[in-house]
Amino acid sequence: MAEEALKIEHKTVAGALKLAQTKLDEAKAAHKVFIESEGPKKLSDLETAANDIRTKLQTAAKTLVEAQAKINGELFIEEDKKKDLEREVRIAKESHDGLKKSLDNAVAQRKIYRAYDYPQSMRSKEQAVANAELDLEKAAQQAKSQVLQKEAEVLKVKDQIARLERECNNLTDQIEKCDIKAPVDGLVVYGDPENQRYYYGEQLKVGSEWYSGNTMMTIPDLSAFEVDISVPEEYRGKLQVGCKASLSVEAIPGLLIHGELKKLSDLARGRQQWDPSSPKVFDGVIKPDGHDKRMVSGMTTRVEIVAEILSDVLMVPIEAVVNENGEPVCYVKKPGGQTEMRKVKPGKSNDHFVQILEGLNVGEEVDLSPTRSGDEAKPAQT
Repeated sequence: MAEEALKIEHKTVAGALKLAQTKLDEAKAAHKVFIESEGPKKLSDLETAANDIRTKLQTAAKTLVEAQAKINGELFIEEDKKKDLEREVRIAKESHDGLKKSLDNAVAQRKIYRAYDYPQSMRSKEQAVANAELDLEKAAQQAKSQVLQKEAEVLKVKDQIARLERECNNLTDQIEKCDIKAPVDGLVVYGDPENQRYYYGEQLKVGSEWYSGNTMMTIPDLSAFEVDISVPEEYRGKLQVGCKASLSVEAIPGLLIHGELKKLSDLARGRQQWDPSSPKVFDGVIKPDGHDKRMVSGMTTRVEIVAEILSDVLMVPIEAVVNENGEPVCYVKKPGGQTEMRKVKPGKSNDHFVQILEGLNVGEEVDLSPTRSGDEAKPAQT
């Protein structure tokens, strides 16, 4: 429709330009005719009329002279003949006077035409030509403007068509992508295991709503397992990426796989994400050195991480070191069942044992519960 409107506009402006050009040609022709024909002819007609009147005036003057001469030549004239001659003289004089007035009028008209009418008509014709030229230029400008507007409308509609075609192609592509096909065989899990997000609502089914950018399903590579862990806040300072680890799977008794700490977050989160006051943990990833075909995604694992290995150290059970008046002490058993409180200098520790740097000797026994009697004392170990 826009292209047809543009064609119509081209024809319309072409007609308007032709009409304006025709008017200009007519104005120029009228100007030329006036200069070459009408003006000179009018002057010639006025001049001819004045000459004709001048000739008639000369004839009338001659007739008047002759009539006057007749009266003057008759010495003895009869009364009737005298009256006839006087009437002839009067008529000749009236004709002479009338022709003289006509000649004066003709001369005056010729002067007026030369001085006023001819220049005015000339200016009028020239102005008509100038106006026609302006009308032609105006028509050309209007035609150019209107054509440009129609061309702009055509381009705008073409842009809209191109945009709609792109949208159609995009929607067609999206429709084709609505059928999800797995590239390989395997286990399908909801969401993206690498992106710890929680999706609320029902599981995927026809008519379910989904948000752009969220992974719907993932096919994990069962030959490259990784174990997600949560490290309590008190252990974060003891671990670093690269620490050796071992893991066991509760659903597969007797299975033990070694690995190492691959990732460890620097940003803590609450153990329960919906409870800000819950204990803080740091997310980490363990990369196993191998895998078992019986292992599947989602199984619960127990992970032990070796933060540091200390060799040739003296250590006691961690419960053997207690705090007395702000100082660490151990209760050492003496012969005869007595115990001795001794200040110690503890070193590094884990969940079960603590290193003793000073205060104990190898082989000494410590009381694990000095406030109770009869408990078995345990010797220090290396």
